[in-house]
Amino acid sequence: MKDEEQPPAVELLNTLGDERYGEPGSASDERGLRAWLADAGGRRPDEDDATLFRSVLADGELDLAGLRRLRDALRAVAARVAGATPTVAAAPDLEADEALGVLNQVSGSARWWFELDWADSGPERGTEGGPARLRRCSATGSAALLGRLAEDGVHVFSGGLLACAAPACWRYFTRSDPRRQWCSAVCGNRARVARHYARHQSARPAGVS
Repeated sequence: MKDEEQPPAVELLNTLGDERYGEPGSASDERGLRAWLADAGGRRPDEDDATLFRSVLADGELDLAGLRRLRDALRAVAARVAGATPTVAAAPDLEADEALGVLNQVSGSARWWFELDWADSGPERGTEGGPARLRRCSATGSAALLGRLAEDGVHVFSGGLLACAAPACWRYFTRSDPRRQWCSAVCGNRARVARHYARHQSARPAGVS
């Protein structure tokens, strides 16, 4: 079963606990978050999103404290939505209700809307000289990015989220296949191996290892 591309909010909350990012607040965590933004921006199918991700990094306007605060909130809300035990879930003193308030506050801080304009050129702007739908935002830079990620989290959580069923995995995921129980093929294999080992051990006579 092929791994599914996850929404940016899910990717962000899954960086908590990932050894590539180090301890939250550390220099390695900062490098990891910047690397994730660069990678995620390159994979966004929406050109406006891709431009937003890249521009915040290029302009040096990234609000790391705000990004980490949003990540903590996303993680805490995810645990509540998925009914999971918050292992490396979030800041230990961040309750789900408080996290929900943070998520909604950040989402509401950047308002998005569309305007119609005449296009000069560009494949996403329609034919040259024709009408073009342009996305606008009330915020710029890092505030716009955080608002976009929070908005994405609202959509994800209202549509359903699952915690990976593999042993010792901290990740969450969305799915299009109702049979999927794991965040990745690697975790699926690990879970199957663990189940096989457990069955094998239970079938052994007492005292035999």
